[in-house]
Amino acid sequence: MLTADYYADSDWYKVSGFSMWEKNYSSNDNKYIAEKGYEDYVGFTWGGEGTIQGSDYNMRGYFSDFVNNQSYNKPLSVSRCLTNSFSGVVWQFIEKNQDGKSLTQGSSYVTLTKVGELQNKMTSVRFTYIHTYDIVKGTVSINVGAGGLAGGISLSSAEKQWQIEIDLSGIEY
Repeated sequence: MLTADYYADSDWYKVSGFSMWEKNYSSNDNKYIAEKGYEDYVGFTWGGEGTIQGSDYNMRGYFSDFVNNQSYNKPLSVSRCLTNSFSGVVWQFIEKNQDGKSLTQGSSYVTLTKVGELQNKMTSVRFTYIHTYDIVKGTVSINVGAGGLAGGISLSSAEKQWQIEIDLSGIEY
């Protein structure tokens, strides 16, 4: 899910991305599962031709499960691996922790502030999740979008991966 709240009094957007990992309903124990502990990536990109600046970057997530009639809830260890204030931010994390528990939910946030002269144009924000299921040997990059639109996030040299993107239009600059 991707949302953007606009605050007209100070001319900025609070963009939020929310992800949930579903339980493995085919297993008898009804647990959340991840293949292995490989690096995954999540991030935002935005357009605006250098007139929209990102700040207040934040990502958090939780490993949750129910073990021996006890609730298991530990925070995700996440690191920001790439930031460009005028085009995007990317975080990296491992969806399976050292206890063998799988990530159940994650939330990402960024504040976008107009810093240039208003051009009366519209752009978009893109939320990208890259899932890997092999060792990552490459690098992650932010691609700048054409015509003021949001660019993308790409990962080089990881053969076993898939990605999903959600675009949200209507961001004025």
